[in-house]
Amino acid sequence: MAGVILVSSCAFSQNDQAKIRQIEYDLLLAETRVSATSLWCRLRPSVNVSASFSLKDAIFYDPDSNTLFPRDSYRITFSLPLHELLNAQKHEEALIERRRLESELSAARRDSARGERERQRRLAASEDEMLLLRRELSLLQGIVHFDSLLFEEGKIKFDALARARLQALQTERMVLDRTYQLERMRRNNALD
Repeated sequence: MAGVILVSSCAFSQNDQAKIRQIEYDLLLAETRVSATSLWCRLRPSVNVSASFSLKDAIFYDPDSNTLFPRDSYRITFSLPLHELLNAQKHEEALIERRRLESELSAARRDSARGERERQRRLAASEDEMLLLRRELSLLQGIVHFDSLLFEEGKIKFDALARARLQALQTERMVLDRTYQLERMRRNNALD
């Protein structure tokens, strides 16, 4: 029986998970941009505070009130630009980006689930093939035993017995290889 080469899919699922995590992170950033460009955030005025002071004549005397005043100046400015309030383009762009990332995340999750189903299907198929190989090995071992009895009685030649033994050894090697590949697939699926 010809063996099928099994491909490890651990790297694929790890890449899928990394891609999903990256899209989720980008989606969180998009949510932040949406909330930062919402109407309520645009209604918030900007506040500017400035101060200045002079080293020369730092304090002056007010003779009317008999008090000393600093010559420093302080200013607080509130501004609410109308163009930012009325222009919702940044907010719309942020909403579009969020929708795009949501659909990309959905597609990545679907692809990851499809890949997981494919890995499970391949694992089940390999387990079925393993059972068939073991049954074939058991039959070949019976044939080798029967051929050795026939050889001892002189009914067959040694080359027929040798071919049967070689075929049994080849099948046994395939069973061992497939067992190793199957265990590696199970380990990789357990890591995911």
